[in-house]
Amino acid sequence: MPSWTKEQLSAIETTGSNIIVSAGAGSGKTAVLSERVIHHLKKGIKINELLILTFTTAAAGEMQDRIRSKIADNPDLKDNLDLLESSYITTFDAYCLSLVKKYSYILNVSPSLSIVDDGFISIYKEKILDEIFDEYYLKKDDKFCQLIDDFCIKNDTEIKQDILSIIDSLSQKVNQDEYLDNYLNNYYNEEYRNDLISKYMNLIYEEMQNIETNICLISDSGFSDFADELSQKLGNLIRSKEYDDLKKNIDITLPRLPKDSEEIKSFKESIINSISKIKTYLRFNNLEDIYASFIISKNYVEVIIDIIKEFNQRLNKYKHDNDLYEFIDIELMAITLLKDNEEIQNELKNYYKEIMIDEYQDTNDIQEEFVSLIENNNVYMVGDIKQSIYGFRNANPIIFKNKYDKYAQNDGGVKIDLLKNFRSRSNVLNGINEVFNLIMDDDFGGANYIKDHQMVYGNHTYDTEAKQDYDLELLCYAKETLSNEETEAFIIADDILNKIKNNYQVMDKKTGELRTAKYSDFCIIMDRGSAFSTYKKIFEYKKLPLNVYEDRKLTNEVDILLLKNIYTLILKIKDGIYDTAFKYAFVAVSRSCLFELNDNDILKTINSHNYQETIVYQKGLNIVNKLDYMNAYDLLKQILKEFNFYENILKLQNIDDILIRVDNLLKVASNLSINGYDYLKFYDYLCTMIDSDYEIKYKESSADTDSIKLMNIHKSKGLEFPVCYFSGFYKEYNKRDIKEKFLFDNVYGLITPYFKEGIGSLITKDLLTDKYTINDVSEKIRLLYVALTRAKEKMIIIIPREEEEPKITVKGVVDNVLRKRYNSFLDIIKSINGNLERYVQVVDLSKIGLSKKYLTKNQQDLTITKDDKTINFKTINVQGEIIEQGHASKKINELISKEEKELLAYGTKVHEAFELVDFFDYPNDFPYQKELENLKKKLSLTEDTKIYKEYEFMDEEENIHGFIDLLLIEKDLVKIVDYKLKNIDDEAYQKQLKVYKKYLQKIMDKDIKCYLYSIMTGELKEVK
Repeated sequence: MPSWTKEQLSAIETTGSNIIVSAGAGSGKTAVLSERVIHHLKKGIKINELLILTFTTAAAGEMQDRIRSKIADNPDLKDNLDLLESSYITTFDAYCLSLVKKYSYILNVSPSLSIVDDGFISIYKEKILDEIFDEYYLKKDDKFCQLIDDFCIKNDTEIKQDILSIIDSLSQKVNQDEYLDNYLNNYYNEEYRNDLISKYMNLIYEEMQNIETNICLISDSGFSDFADELSQKLGNLIRSKEYDDLKKNIDITLPRLPKDSEEIKSFKESIINSISKIKTYLRFNNLEDIYASFIISKNYVEVIIDIIKEFNQRLNKYKHDNDLYEFIDIELMAITLLKDNEEIQNELKNYYKEIMIDEYQDTNDIQEEFVSLIENNNVYMVGDIKQSIYGFRNANPIIFKNKYDKYAQNDGGVKIDLLKNFRSRSNVLNGINEVFNLIMDDDFGGANYIKDHQMVYGNHTYDTEAKQDYDLELLCYAKETLSNEETEAFIIADDILNKIKNNYQVMDKKTGELRTAKYSDFCIIMDRGSAFSTYKKIFEYKKLPLNVYEDRKLTNEVDILLLKNIYTLILKIKDGIYDTAFKYAFVAVSRSCLFELNDNDILKTINSHNYQETIVYQKGLNIVNKLDYMNAYDLLKQILKEFNFYENILKLQNIDDILIRVDNLLKVASNLSINGYDYLKFYDYLCTMIDSDYEIKYKESSADTDSIKLMNIHKSKGLEFPVCYFSGFYKEYNKRDIKEKFLFDNVYGLITPYFKEGIGSLITKDLLTDKYTINDVSEKIRLLYVALTRAKEKMIIIIPREEEEPKITVKGVVDNVLRKRYNSFLDIIKSINGNLERYVQVVDLSKIGLSKKYLTKNQQDLTITKDDKTINFKTINVQGEIIEQGHASKKINELISKEEKELLAYGTKVHEAFELVDFFDYPNDFPYQKELENLKKKLSLTEDTKIYKEYEFMDEEENIHGFIDLLLIEKDLVKIVDYKLKNIDDEAYQKQLKVYKKYLQKIMDKDIKCYLYSIMTGELKEVK
């Protein structure tokens, strides 16, 4: 029986009103939620009288399993087991879908409606908008033509994409039609414009305040004379209160920094940045020009609204006619159902004894509206605003914050805080609290951390004597010749190796006792996955097991591209078209693991156009003969069967991942087949998805092995690890993109540019930029909180550090203007680095083995076995017709002797060894050291040379596919090297190199030299 804290018991047992539970990281939220369910059951409530809503199917399944286990442990409650399967422990989407299907006859939709694939509907939306634009062009609508003339330069692609983005944003509005109908009246009136100008002036005053703050900081740093000089220069600007006065006083030349004043350089730069921003805000001649810009924009807004209304009408009709909907349509239909049918609404209100919502901080506006229609002062919301990191999915943390603040005043409900953390050591919690006390408050992050959200140490299992230091570590390094991501990967690898070697101690979760750390106790957490491939290579080079957790783009994977090429092959055979696309597909399929045909044989087939004789063609033809009877799903299944796909992929690595990808593609094909897709439409869909930016994502399998884990922060949410490394802090945020000319925002509405002697931007663009900046920085602060709270026993942050970097010690919370300018996690650390100085450890990079060798290191053993088998042959004369064919390589036209055969075998083995071995880090017993060192010397190879072996190319213009034995890329020169046995004077070889050179000249802007290298003699010859 768990020992519940007072706060946890309150969260389990309190009833009689709406309740919001703010559950910090590691506070036992899931255990409390499931225990509350059991508490209800013990009071006589049935499990199917509770509505438990989550945000993912996986979370719903885990919750259901946990509740099932708890019910099974309580014999008096076992009658609820029979009700569990029919209970609603589910996602918002699934519950709304069940309502819509149940009452489909009221909504006038089919009970068998389908959820359409995002990629497919995105393609169809583009098609609808293209049609609408074409119609506007034909009728020469004045406002539309003005819109196009003012803002389209080459084509209308950009403005179409902007409008589609606006449509997607508007789809989150419950009352979209009403909103658009009243838009012009609500957004083009004097009161609204005056309010905007007031907010706009506040942006200027905020920058003025920053100027004054920095002058004070300069004075406090011992440079009072320079501060006085700045005050004198900036006095008129600072005292200005009206737009016209500000504009008159903005042109200022600041005095130079005094000598030996490096420590105040950043303060002056902040002043310069503020002056620059103010100049941007003062781009209008006067306030009248601001008013005029709104009037000009009105015509653009009118026509955009008309286009959106027409678009919605056509899209909705298409969806209704085809019973195809997005999940957001289902949620909106469920809301309509409840609003229009009071008896259904009341039935749900009275049936459920409690509505329980997990991860409430991730709720969006539509979901909140839905819950408000069925709640009966009985909503139990549990979550943590500090972990709201899904703004890109339309999560609105303000919903949580508003309720939290309201219930804290006993207005409308009860607020309960779970602050005790049972996950982490006190050392970890102290470090986290120290950071977030300084950077998170109501303005940035949405939570007054120091007042209401500091974590309290709760897991006293850790109170045994510590075997080593578990405090936060900031591993700082000077910039090196390697990139930051390479350097950080080496630092982490070295630190893990040392910890394993020195028997680093962690707490065993089961026994509660210290034990020696394993690889699986370490996790590397990054903001994004762009560096994952680098970490894979470096950890392989350092012989460290690494398991990467990431979602992949289905259409990027080789096996899916192979299936797409099979489709191409089949359709081309059906139509009797053997063009470049056919040849490309034929080569790809022939060379793949399905057939593994010899390159020379493939090239002969292409040159002779004798495709019909190949097994690849025959298998394609077998399917062509059945095509007329197949839909998209049937064809994919037949391809997998005919081409022995499952049997052949056994030759590859990561079989589980391939099976997951193929299974996902089968599901997509099945869904589209149900919706009437034949194989042609599915092929077009697959090609479009591969060629466009649309994604079909899938989860890659992750083996549960003793290996180090690497993941992004979003992937780590909900997980915990003994030792966590945090890297990539130097990378700038992927800020929400506001480069579009046309945007939509819930507060500022439709934001357009305006045209008056050139393109200008409305002040709403500046206000939106400011709002986005605050929201983005807030979410990044919360993202950092999620990352750091994954650590149970040790946090290690790796960051680059400049020697002249000023030490900043903060009292209270970092200034708003400075936080608004956070552009990376590193900026956050820099802004409080003085407070964290005792955690800093400078890394001696000379001791961790930084090297570029990881780029060419191949862990594969070079085992060359001797074949003692004797082959006897006799020479025979073969008569036949000579067929002339074009070749890039030399042909051997006669049978060879035993001695020649042995020489060829030797050449093949050396060639293979050169292909596999690391030129600068090969084993001591490598059998061809002499030959390799001679090659390196002749080519003047250095470790800075980029080395590519067996470089494959396909020149579609010349219809040539080949491999370059060795491609060397230096700063201003490219070297092509072809290995030959001995006769490097043969003209056929020179011809071959010229083909290679001709191809590379098309794609590289560098000098190119060609060489032939004799394996037998060691001679290197340049081919002019």
